[in-house]
Formats: sequence, C-alpha cells, structure tokens
Amino acid sequence: MKTKFAKRVFSSMLTLGVLLSLLPTAAFAEKVTSSPGNTDLEVEYFNSTLYDWNEAKANAATANADTNSNGGFEGKGFYFTDTSSGKPNSDADIPAFSKWIIQKDSDGKQAQNYYIYSGLAASKLSESSNAPFSNNVNAANLFSSQNNDYTNVYTNVKVPFIYDKETGYYELNSDKNGVYFENGTGASDTKMQIADLPAGYTGYSGYQNKKVTGFAPFNSLSSTSGDAYSTAGLASTTKAYPINKANNANGQGSQNKNIKYGFGMVTTVDFQMTDTGKDANGKDITFEFAGDDDVWVYIDGVLALDIGGTHDAITGSINFATGDVILSSPYGKVGDKTTDKNMSKCNSLSSTLSQTNLYGALGTTRTGFAAQGNHTLTIYYMDRGQGRTNCLIKFNLPQRDSVSVTKDIGEYYLDEQHKTSEDKIPSEVMANLSNIDFSFTLYHEGKAVADKSYSLYDSDGNFVSTGSTDANGGFTLKNGQTATFRNISLDEESSWYIKENLSTGTNTRWEAEWTASSSVTGAKTEDVTLGEGETGVPSQKVTVTGSSSTTDTINFVCTNSYQRGPDPDVDIYDDTIVLDYGLPVEVDVMANDVVTNYGEVITDEDAISLTIPDITKDSDLYANYTGTSSNGVFTGTYGTAEVKDGKIVYTLTRDFCGIEKVPYSVTATVTVKDGDGNDVSRSTTVTGTLTVIPATSVYYEESFGTLVTTKTNNAKFESVGTSLIGYQETGLVGTTTDSTYGADAVYMNNLGDSYGTSLKADTTNGAAQYSYTFTGTGTTIYGRVSNKTGYIRVTVTDSEGKEVDKQYIDTINYVTVPDSETEQILDTTLYNIPIYQNTGLQSGYDTYKVTIYVYKSGTLHDTNNEFYLDGIRVYQPMGTSTKDNEGYATANSAYSTDGEQNVAVVNIREKIVADADKGYADDVFTLTDVNGNIMNVKDYSDIGPNQELYLKEGYSASFALVNWDSKSYKLYLGLKAPNGEASEVTVGSGTFEIGNSADCYYDISDYVEVETLEDGTVIGYVNIEGASGLTALTNLKVTGVDEFNLAYSTDLDEDNEGDIVTDDEDTENTLYLVSKTYAAGLAEEAVEEVPVFTPGSITTSCSYASKSKKATVNVVTSKDVAYVTINGVKVTGKNVSGKLRFTLSYKKVEAGTTWDIVAYNADGVASEHYTATAQ
Repeated sequence: MKTKFAKRVFSSMLTLGVLLSLLPTAAFAEKVTSSPGNTDLEVEYFNSTLYDWNEAKANAATANADTNSNGGFEGKGFYFTDTSSGKPNSDADIPAFSKWIIQKDSDGKQAQNYYIYSGLAASKLSESSNAPFSNNVNAANLFSSQNNDYTNVYTNVKVPFIYDKETGYYELNSDKNGVYFENGTGASDTKMQIADLPAGYTGYSGYQNKKVTGFAPFNSLSSTSGDAYSTAGLASTTKAYPINKANNANGQGSQNKNIKYGFGMVTTVDFQMTDTGKDANGKDITFEFAGDDDVWVYIDGVLALDIGGTHDAITGSINFATGDVILSSPYGKVGDKTTDKNMSKCNSLSSTLSQTNLYGALGTTRTGFAAQGNHTLTIYYMDRGQGRTNCLIKFNLPQRDSVSVTKDIGEYYLDEQHKTSEDKIPSEVMANLSNIDFSFTLYHEGKAVADKSYSLYDSDGNFVSTGSTDANGGFTLKNGQTATFRNISLDEESSWYIKENLSTGTNTRWEAEWTASSSVTGAKTEDVTLGEGETGVPSQKVTVTGSSSTTDTINFVCTNSYQRGPDPDVDIYDDTIVLDYGLPVEVDVMANDVVTNYGEVITDEDAISLTIPDITKDSDLYANYTGTSSNGVFTGTYGTAEVKDGKIVYTLTRDFCGIEKVPYSVTATVTVKDGDGNDVSRSTTVTGTLTVIPATSVYYEESFGTLVTTKTNNAKFESVGTSLIGYQETGLVGTTTDSTYGADAVYMNNLGDSYGTSLKADTTNGAAQYSYTFTGTGTTIYGRVSNKTGYIRVTVTDSEGKEVDKQYIDTINYVTVPDSETEQILDTTLYNIPIYQNTGLQSGYDTYKVTIYVYKSGTLHDTNNEFYLDGIRVYQPMGTSTKDNEGYATANSAYSTDGEQNVAVVNIREKIVADADKGYADDVFTLTDVNGNIMNVKDYSDIGPNQELYLKEGYSASFALVNWDSKSYKLYLGLKAPNGEASEVTVGSGTFEIGNSADCYYDISDYVEVETLEDGTVIGYVNIEGASGLTALTNLKVTGVDEFNLAYSTDLDEDNEGDIVTDDEDTENTLYLVSKTYAAGLAEEAVEEVPVFTPGSITTSCSYASKSKKATVNVVTSKDVAYVTINGVKVTGKNVSGKLRFTLSYKKVEAGTTWDIVAYNADGVASEHYTATAQ
C-alpha cells in the first residue's frame, strides 16, 4: 500500500523519531528544597571533585617543583597570589602568571581585572604529567586524586545546577544561588546544599568592605538575608545570605578571615551533540563560564576554553553550532598576558577575544563531532587570587539515557584455584590479551536485542567508532573498551543485563566478574539463571524505573581474570577477517595469542613456531575446516594458505562466495632442568582457526587465478603493464584502522590500470571473447576506454542457462566533462572505467556466467581495434536476507561489527540517466559550472559507456539527504582519477587528494552540512567541487546502524503537485536522496506552519496568584489528544470526567506572562498554537 504525504506533513511525521532523539529531555531535573529559603527548586546534580588547599603549603610544594639543579628557580612556579608564604624570596623568581600586577588603564581600572594568561594548561590532558598543567608551568600536585600535605580532596560530590524547563539550560550561578557543603564542611559522596539566594560576604578593600555575592562552597550560610553587590560591580544590590565562618583544615585567606579562598573544583558533564549544533527549540547549543580565577575547559580531553590566570570575572563561551570560542568581560574588553605581558595594550583591546574554533581544535567537523555519540566536558576551576570568588557555569548540552558496558582485564594472574595470585601480568602479555575480542550479548526484558546501535570508546574515553549488535544481540569489546548504547529510554520500568560469551580460546583460562550500577534511585538487581544449553557468564539483571525528569544510566563492567596454563603456555584466540579484494592477504594471527613460560613472554623467536598442521579427510580436525593441508600448505574451498615470515598468507584461487576456515598451529619449546639437573626440552602445541569471509562486494583483478578465460578468432591477447606487489589490508573484523569495504591502501595510491596491469585484446584480425563465472547478485566489468577501444556485447546467463541480460556497448571514448566549449576528450585514455554494470540481476542470488564478446575492428568505428579488461566486481557473494548462502548469518555478524550490515549503493551517473529518461533530470544531482551556472544533467545520458560523473576544476555536483542523522548513517563517495593523473576535490569543508584510478570509497560523513528546519526535518547537504585535475564520481554508499530505506525524489507523484509517495511503515528509517533545489523547497515549506490536527475540543487557562506569583497552566482537551507541549515542555494528561487535563506549575511569574501550547495526536501530528496568560 502506498500513502501520500504533503511535503509539510512528510517533513514533520517522518522526522519525529529523529527529532525526539535530539531533545535534551523534557526536564532532566529533580525538585529539591532550598536551604536556606525553603523554596522548591528544579535542579540536576553533576558529579564533581572539590579541592581545599592550604595555600602556603601548596606554594612551598610548587617552589620545590620549580627548583633547578643548581638550587635556584626556573621561574615557572604556579603560586597562589595572595600570600607570600612558601614562595621564593625574590620577586624575579615568580612568573607573571603568579602575580597581581598593578597596571591601570585610562579609565583607572586595574588591567589585570580583564587579562587572562593562556598556555598554563596542557592542550591535551593525555599530554600532561601533572594534569591539567602544561610544560610552561611547575606546580604542586594540586589536583591530586588523594589527600596530601596541602590538599583535602572530596570525590563524588553532587553539585546542584538549576534547570530551566523553558530554555533547557542548566546553570550554577553564584550571583543567584549559594551552593555549599552542609555546615560548610567538605565531604565525599554527598550532595551539596543550594539556597534560593546567593551567598554574601565582605569583599576586600576595593569593594569598600561592602558585602558582595560569591562562590563559597566551604562556608555555610546564615538563614537571614541582607543586601550584597553582585559580580557586575557596585551598581546595584541583591538579597543574599551572609556566610558563616569556614570550617576547614587548610586555613583562611588573609584579606577576609571568614570566607575560604584557595579551593578548586573539577566537574564533568557527559553529553551528545546534534548535527546542527542546535537544541530541539532551534537554539544554539552553548557552554558558558564566567568567574575567577583559572578556568580550563576540556572536551574529550582537548583544551577548548582557556581562561587561565588570576583576574576578575571573565566570561568564556563555546558555541557548538558555530564552533566559536569567545572571551569577554564586564569591563568591555579582554586581553591575554601571554602575548601582552605588561598589559601595555590595555587601552586598545576589543570587547571580545576569539580563542579558537572548537572543531578545528578537535580535528573534526560539527557533523563528525555529532556522529561520535557521547562526549565529555571537563571543567577545571580554581580560586587562586583573593578578594572575590565567583562562578557561573551555564549550558544546554543535550543529556540522554544510556546503557553502557565496559570490558576490563585484571592486572594479576589467577592461580590454579582460580584465585588472584601475587604475579602481575607482564605488559607484553597484557598487550596481546588486549587484542582479544571478547563476545557479549545485550538483553532487554530477557530477550537478546538485535541491531541495537552503540558508540565505542577506548580506555581513555576517546571515540573509536559506531557499531550495532548482530541478529543475535551480539557485540565484541577489547580490553578497556566501552560500548554505550544510544537511543535508550529508561523512563518506564525496564530490565537489562549482559552476558559474556566465553566461547573463544581456552575457556577455562578466564573468570568473569560483573559489577552493575545505575543512577536511578531504587534500582533493583537480581541474579540471572541461564536456560538449558545456554553458555556464558551473565551479569546481574538491573531493573530501573527512571523518569523524564532525571538523567538515567545503567553501567555494567565485566572484569576478566586470566589463568596461565602449563609451561610453556600457548593460548590461542581465533581470528576473523573480511576480504573485499582478490589479492593475497597477510594475517598476524598471533597478535592476540599468548605464548609464555612461567608467566613471562617467550622472546626467543626460535622457541616459537607458527605452522599449518597436516589435515587429511580422515583427520579428526577435518570437520572443523574447509579443506586439507600437507607440507605446510592449506588447500581450501576458495584458496590456499601458508606461513611466511611468521604470518599466515591466504591467497584466493576462485570466486569467493562462502566462508573459509583455515587451521594454524602454534608450538612453544623451552629447555628446563630435570630433577637430575639435565636439560630437558618441553613443548606445547595448540591449533587455532582463521575464518575468512567475503565482503558485501569483492573486486578481482583480470589476472586473478583462472577466473577469466579467453577465446580468440584470430584476435591477440596480451597482459600489459607491470603488476604491483603487495597484500590487501588485513580486514580484521572490528578493526577501525582498515578502510571501509570497497577501498584499500594498495589501490588508493595506484594510478592507471588497477594493480598495474590489464588484459588487452587486439581485434585487428578478428573477434575476441572473455568469460567468467561468479556467484552473487550482480557484477561490474572494468576496463580502459580510449579513441581505439572497441564495440562489445555482454551476455549474462543464470545457473539454468537462462539469458538474464544482454547489452551492446560502444567503449570508444565519448567522455564529456561539464564544459559547454568541450564536448569530448579526444586521444585520452581513461582507466578502470565501469564499462558494464548490473548489481541486481533478475535471478537474484545465483551463479552466473558472463561472456564479453569483442567485435572485430571496424565494427561501428574504423579504428576500434582494442579492448582492455582491468577488473571485475561481484556483489553480495554471500547472498541476501531473502536468499542466502550457508554461513550468511556468520558473515552478517561480521558485517554488523564492521558497520557494514545495512548498506545502500547508488551509481551516480546511472541514477542521472534513469532520471533523465523519466523526465526527472534534476531530481537528485545538481551540476554547476565554474561560474555557478546549473548544467543540463540530461546531457550526460548519451555519453559513452562510462558509469561515472566527471568533474574538473571549478565544477561541482550537489545533492541533499532528508532525514539525515550522523549518529545513524555513514556516507561514502566513490572517487577516482580516471586519466591516470592525481586530482583533488573538496567536499564541504574537507579536501580529498585522489591518487587512485581504481574506484575507491572515501568517507565524507563528517562533511555533510546539516540544517534542521522549523518543523524538525533534518536535511544534510553535500557539495562536491573539483579543485584540480579530472575526478570521476562513481557511487554513493550509505551504511546505517539500523535497517533503513533509501528513497528518491523520483518517488514524487506528479499528479499530486509533487507530494511524496512512500510506504506507510518504518518511515522514520527512510533516508531520502533529493536534489539541493528540492531540499530548499522543503525548507521554504517548513517555514509556513500549517495546522494538520484539530482536537475535538481544547480550552486553555492560567490560574495565577499575583501575591505569591505562582501560576498553573491548565489545558483541557478531548481524548483524541495524546499529549501537549507548554513552552516546549511535553506534558501528559489525566482523565477527568471524560476529558484529558494537562497542568504545569510555575513560580516567580510576572503578570502578563504568556505560554505557547500545542496539542499532538497519537501520530505526533501537531495542532495550531494556543496560548494561556497569567492575569
């Protein structure tokens, strides 16, 4: 059944699932009662570590760190500026960043008030030996993980941030709310108190000893408020609670004996990013800090905001929509002492200071950053000067529920009783153990969760890749890795557990221990009993009932302990690789195997041997493998394997359409003393398996084995060119350093014929014939084209001899670039051209025979006496979900791990030609010349045999993707330099150097430019422009973490004014490939808000108490309303007398305040806008 959707309806309905996934939340907060004040506040707690420093002792420790080998000072000491205790006696030994310099500007203001000092913190946390400090600084261990002589450390402290439902911002603001330890006494594992007014204390002499607001976490508050001046200065006052004297062990500041200066805080915020850098309300996602003194903000361990130095309140902001990182100050100007040490430019400073571009600093794009899933923002905050202390942290970073699984290997061996021994695993052994893929299964409500997407992170929290569980809910992790499952809702009761499938290696070697935790109060855990015949080690089942008003998480950690075996010890773990080329492959199968003697790695290479064991059809091992072996050579169903230089070299010998199982053995031999002191040789041999799987498409050279046969009628065949020498990439499943399927390092730097050669037929004296047989769903034939290449006929027959395709193709070079002055490239040879392509032959998955008949010279043209066969590609050699080969499930599991399980491929030129034939010439791709003029795409429909689109310098091709989501999809573009000369193209903000003539995929996902329309539709724009040379665009390849449909603008119904026609199921997972012009039309349509849902009845009102300034918004509707939003906040209703009633209450509401109300039906379709006003 087909259903028609008007453009505006299509935009809102199809993207509803995407929109919901981008919402920061309805309200990630909980109600707490302020103290003092006894006022209900909506807050969210963020984990922090607080530090209480003894400044004099810390200075002494810093001076010691700054001491050089001669007993003097390096002059890089990071000191607290107020007290002289502990510092060097000579001012010359104290650097400028540890001083308050009295330098006034023309307004009489101290310039250091608005000067930062950049460069004190490391550019990456991983590069700092004393985090977060850089090598420019010698500092005490101020941010220690444990107490020391000058530091009291308080961990797992929950710091309350006010949550604003209307704006979606979280805010810690010392000018609005006092935040402090209960009784002013620091403690770990506690929630800090929050007041409904700021803390106030007596400022230093510069504030005329008047009370000012500030951040005083180590001071409790009086319950009686008074007047105080805010951070903005002495212009106006606000109400504040006076502080009580600090209760701490590390002393007070010298200027004020009540408030505790000299403290610090490290706060972490986990978040995800949207493709546009905007929240669900269309506002830029931002992070803002304002305060003194030193503040450094890291994103994923990279310094993003640097407000180092002692100064008054400086504001720093990060805009995730633009990537801008900007500094400003209340003084209307801001400077940096690193570049202006004497502050001599203080009278000519600008009002803002641009520090960096966030995405440039991170080495990615906004889209690439969003695609990486979870991120961590880390704030280092210090009060290092004295007289004022203030802090504002404000952000609307999206928060999401999640379930995460972390893999860990214990540091120590297990003994024979499987108990932890005193023997630590050597680093060399741990390195090999860390290469092992441990198998897990995700369970929800007792059932394995198939095709569930996750983000993969390494042990340092760095993003590695995205993946998804396979059809059985399986996924793999290496030591230190964490899989975080996205798009999880824990708002209603649900249960989750993980099972480790200890089914590889020597099973008895490993012991698993699980821990589980949850942020949800009242989370329940219970043991899991496996079913009959089920193997593995399950975690406890965690059952939670979360809420839309909290950030809910479940975290599992699986710790495996390892037992060494008899000495010498050989422990083998099987390997799986996926091949997408017919070239030989070299596999280091021992990279994840462990060979030790008495727990230590055997370093003597002569003591270890890797061999192919002898296996005959009568052997016990024969059933485990796909062939036999003798004399060190394995002969399998699809290829051969042997050992070369300590690695397995596997060579395909026929078309690859099944799974190959290759045996290998590792033997360790050591010499030990027997009881009589004589040398005795001891050895251990263990056999493992290398599993080899064909990729979703496989490319073969024309010289591959016996795949291609030739037949001549007086034609001459010869191999031309010089073959390259090299192996294809290993293709180890789950390895992110390998290229995507359809690309390889060997071919990425190979101009001309692929792998250096092609098979030429000279038809001057007669016709020629090539033929090959393959199993799959389709094929492509690649070869040269020139002004001498001939006329051919391609015939394809299926396994029953039925002719399923026949094409007559003129291969002479009719290639045209988009240039009105040049219609042909004459006397030019183009390489590795897809002369014939059919990816979906009519018999589906089958075995086919392809015959290429090359006509004698003179047929159709006078000089077409050549044909060059360069390569062959076979599609879906393992079959499809509807018709598969034995082993398909195993292969699909590998594809899933590699992120290649859900794939759609579009041939660009073929699509253009098909659209032109149907009268939709500009429905997807827009071609533009060097002057920006749109080219006539239909001109490409009559150009030669080439299944390619050509760009030269200044020309561009563009398209758009409706419903794009960088977390769900990856986009690859087939690019090549067809004339054998390197070229260059730009895709969005990215530049790609093309050094391959063979078709290879380039990952362009990070360079999709994303826009979210007013109705929530997400559109990704792609613009490809030739920068130099000639570049061919071949295919678009889209991979999805979930199953998806790829539709086109050719699905438009001409009879209904361009409405979209699509299946009415699973529309959320439909990605539309459309033209840039059509996408722009969607954007114009989205601006017009057209009501499409009319409730049976709806009334709105506001109950308002002018004295208490409390308001309750009331909405009463008919039962056809599923929910309403009040100023963007989703509200569910209660059944009252046959109607639905929705309410939302507010405090501190001024008369005249108006709320925007929208009703939605069960399909998520919105009504017109209604209002309610406080009056």
